[in-house]
Parts: sequence; C-alpha cells; structure tokens
Amino acid sequence: TIWGGLLYSIVLVSILLLVMSFFLGFILPDFKILFDDFGIELPGLTRFVIHVSVFLRNYWIGLLIGLGVIIVALMVISSSKNTRFRHRMIAWIPFIGSARRNLSLSTFCHLLAVLVERRVPMPRALLAAGAGSRDGVIDAACRELALDVERGEDVAAAAGKRRLPPRLSHVFR
Repeated sequence: TIWGGLLYSIVLVSILLLVMSFFLGFILPDFKILFDDFGIELPGLTRFVIHVSVFLRNYWIGLLIGLGVIIVALMVISSSKNTRFRHRMIAWIPFIGSARRNLSLSTFCHLLAVLVERRVPMPRALLAAGAGSRDGVIDAACRELALDVERGEDVAAAAGKRRLPPRLSHVFR
C-alpha cells in the first residue's frame, strides 16, 4: 500500500521535474540576456533561478548521465538476491529508506509482542518476528539472537551484543 501510494507521487514529481528542467534549461536562459540589457539589480531569488538555469543548460549531459547511473544503481539494488544487502542499500535512500526502516521496526515490534503475549518460546518468537519484519538486517540479527537465547543467554544481554538497529535494542531490556 505504501509503495503504491509512493508510486503515484513519484510519477507526479518526475513529470514536474521534467517540465521544470525544460523551462529552466531551455526557456529561462534566454531571459538572462533580456535582464542583462535592462542593467538593473535583480532580486536574489531571480538571480538564483537564472544561475540554476544556466547551470542546467551548460551541464545537462552530466546531470543526465548522473541520473542514469542512479537509475542503474537502483535497478541493481532491487534485483539483488541478497536481502540483507538490498535492505542496507535501500536504507541509504533519503525518505524511502527511513520510511522502510520504520515500517520494518514497527512490524517487528508488533509481531514480537503478539508472539510473546501468546507465550511462544522466545527463540521461535525472535525467528518469526525477524522473518516477518521483511528486513534483512533485523532478520539476520534475530537469527543470531535466537541462537544465543537457545544456549541459555539472557535476551537483554544477547541483544546488546548483536547488530540490532539502535531504536530496537532497548526493546529487550
């Protein structure tokens, strides 16, 4: 549901960026000559927009190549079979990474609470909640944590040794 909602927003923002890039890159630089002929001091925002448009006109190929590299990198990340690697890479994407991480943490905490409330043994609860979070980092840490708990170690002490996300380690105290 979240990804479906984001897809619509991404399409709208992409169209907006294309229209703005066309305007800034091809139409507005012609106005710079007109403004220079007037010989008056332009407001700061107008000067900034003109500088951005000149930058876009001069470096549009480099920006297009950079965008292509980003798209290819996202395709490589999304096609990776290693879920832990994929989730670590997605975590670096602004807004999307933090939203995905918060969703995974919320799902994990909810599943663990339900399983503990139903008196499922802690190692099994950790394995199930880690897998249910659909986050490779949380899942891997929970698998290691479940092994520690099966060996008789205290959950809170074992959680302190594992690479759990910082916002999640306090749950086990």
